[in-house]
Amino acid sequence: EGMILGQTLDLDAEGSQDITFAQLEDIDRYKTGCLIAAALEMAAVLAGHPEDRETMQEIGMKLGIEFQIQDDILDLTSTEEAMGKSLSDQERGKATFVSTLGLGSAREMVKDLDRRIRLLAGSLHMDPDRLVKVFDQLLNRSR
Repeated sequence: EGMILGQTLDLDAEGSQDITFAQLEDIDRYKTGCLIAAALEMAAVLAGHPEDRETMQEIGMKLGIEFQIQDDILDLTSTEEAMGKSLSDQERGKATFVSTLGLGSAREMVKDLDRRIRLLAGSLHMDPDRLVKVFDQLLNRSR
């Protein structure tokens, strides 16, 4: 019900031309969001703030989607050398947020998710500065 489900949904959708926006969100929420959410929830507990687990989970899920959309954008706008990996999503006909929404709308969605994530971080019972720096690194990455 997490990363493995997301990967399964992703593989099942590969080559499908009629994947929906909701299906793309589910894939990224499970595939990447669950991984990030688990790390953030554990960090909240280890930092002595178990009351932040739910918020950290929500941040992680949104961050997973944001990360994957940014990855889709970079797959289209970057090079294999810069990314350090094959940019084969288009070649495989893989549905992505960019192919579904268009590049401009995908970029706007990243900005909206980033704004919502930062609002959530501001509600934590701890100083979010270091966490926000990580968000910045993920958002502004080139690979």
